[in-house]
Amino acid sequence: MCIVGGDQNAKTGMGHKEFPEVMGRYGKGEMNTSGRILAETLLRNNMILCNTMFPHKICHRTTWQAPESVQDHNDRNGDRRRNPCRSQIEYLILKKEHQTFVNDARSYSGIETFTDHRLVKAKINIKWYKTKAQKTTPKLSLEKLRDEEYRKKYQSKIKGNIEEVKQATTVQEKWTCTVKVCKKATEEVVGTHDRVRKNENEEIKKLSEEERRLTDNINSTRNKRKRERIQERNKIMRELHKKMDEEEVTKI
Repeated sequence: MCIVGGDQNAKTGMGHKEFPEVMGRYGKGEMNTSGRILAETLLRNNMILCNTMFPHKICHRTTWQAPESVQDHNDRNGDRRRNPCRSQIEYLILKKEHQTFVNDARSYSGIETFTDHRLVKAKINIKWYKTKAQKTTPKLSLEKLRDEEYRKKYQSKIKGNIEEVKQATTVQEKWTCTVKVCKKATEEVVGTHDRVRKNENEEIKKLSEEERRLTDNINSTRNKRKRERIQERNKIMRELHKKMDEEEVTKI
């Protein structure tokens, strides 16, 4: 779950009619250029502004208030302002697919910090749902095609079914038939095996554990020995891959 919070310094205002997928009805003011850029970016990334989705008083929507030194001025009509100069320029942003997790979002004043910005909080109730495990298709034993005998059988199967491709009329039909013929020939010649296989070779297990240990050490250190450990890890990885390749050739 991705949550983005910060001072975007963008006024989205009452831009709900133009960007209903991005923001709610409860903004403040008018949209400026930065606000439009922000809304268009969120639209492309399927994200929303949380603190524009819930009905609150203006003081709980706004996230910035002008300092007292500049409060004493007139509004755009030339009349003396009755309320302080406030704006909504900071947001909590998250993916639209997680919108149902958010119960409320608003700003809070009265925070004892030396800033003219307000704290923005959201109440999030995360409910994760169990997903059914996806059925994995068996993996083709392509390593058998290294053997000359299997390659000849494969080529013979392709030649025997090439007429299906020739009968296709459009380019798309020819491509679909080609993929179908190749896949069918491969399944008949080399067969399939399970994707998850546990290796019982003790030497390979030992090398794998050593590689994981070195990787953990590399990720947890910043000193000059890091380069040496990377070289040592890479050496073990090369040896590990060599052993696994030798074992595959032995099986064939």
